Amino acid sequence: MRCLSLADALAGFGADVEFVLSDEGPVDVIGGRGFAARVLGTDWRELAEGSKVLCGLCDGQNDPVVLVDTYAVTSGYVDRLSPHAKVCYLGSKGGDLGSLSLIANYSTDVDEGFYGRTYGPRGTRLLLGPGYAPLGARFNEVHREREGSISR
Repeated sequence: MRCLSLADALAGFGADVEFVLSDEGPVDVIGGRGFAARVLGTDWRELAEGSKVLCGLCDGQNDPVVLVDTYAVTSGYVDRLSPHAKVCYLGSKGGDLGSLSLIANYSTDVDEGFYGRTYGPRGTRLLLGPGYAPLGARFNEVHREREGSISR
């Protein structure tokens, strides 16, 4: 759902959005929202299987961007894709994930020092903290004043 929220927002800005999936599981939901979905027929836990196809899809595109949303991501996978597209990761997987153009970690306990040391020298755009949570448009107008203090 977070990828669909991002797809809706990107399409609203005029981006051409296509989902590339390892299996057919979410195809109907994605299609129901009006987006194209390409199925690689690979195991989602083995990203290397589909990386060659994905690189080929990016080649010839005008400034392609690949948003990766899986804990199966590895630095090898990112480094394989990065010559073909801007690679952006949505998630909180620890460790160095390689040559990312952007990382969005919307956890409340982000180690900003780690991200700065690891990705800062590479020029990776860092979107850190809950303010970057990809929420659906229906939440845009939701606002409540809080009363009292928050202890946790």
